[in-house]
Amino acid sequence: MEDIVEIMQTKALHSMIKIGLNPVISDQGSLTRTFNDKNNALHLAVLKSRPDTVSSILYAAQERGELEEVVNAKNKNGKSPLEIAEEIANESPVTRDEFYKCVSRNATASEKTKMADKVEKISVYNTIKGYRKNIP
Repeated sequence: MEDIVEIMQTKALHSMIKIGLNPVISDQGSLTRTFNDKNNALHLAVLKSRPDTVSSILYAAQERGELEEVVNAKNKNGKSPLEIAEEIANESPVTRDEFYKCVSRNATASEKTKMADKVEKISVYNTIKGYRKNIP
């Protein structure tokens, strides 16, 4: 019965991440469990470019002693969350000119939103990379 509860809690966690929510990561639900796509909770948070959720998952995984398993997990395409984050960050590099234009008064709301999206993607990558240093 406990296994069914854990599966349902994990499915709920995955669903919340997929729709863009930042769920509270508690002792309930698995960070390592995957379903058909073999994506764990960290894969999903990376795919949504959610640095706040990524940080929560990494912190909880470290506290549970699951950090290495969560960070190094491969999905059905053979990609770890770090590899996916790196690909996403590289698709959206931030140039110096873009950044300076954005922080100046000349940037439109649309340009500021695009810059924020790029910075979030880079932040996700850097957050995972930082936690990997804690893996022996």
